[in-house]
Amino acid sequence: MRRLSICFMIFLVWAPVAHAVCTGSGTNWNCTEGSTIAQINSAIASSADGATITLANGAYSWNSSLVFSVAKSTTLIAESVGGCTVSVG
Repeated sequence: MRRLSICFMIFLVWAPVAHAVCTGSGTNWNCTEGSTIAQINSAIASSADGATITLANGAYSWNSSLVFSVAKSTTLIAESVGGCTVSVG
């Protein structure tokens, strides 16, 4: 029993940490909380014309601005109204 408890505690310490990421294709993209400006810019660049990129509810801290292409239409929305807080600085 003691060995099982020690193994469980080690697992908790080394459990994988969820990383922010943007995933999708074509016109549907989703970004997890905390996605970086680089990840979101990459999603914008990789998306098709008319794409919607949905930001998961939560906090985002960016050190620069988003880059939108004038060659295609891209919509950036929050998962729910008032669900995202973005700080740039």
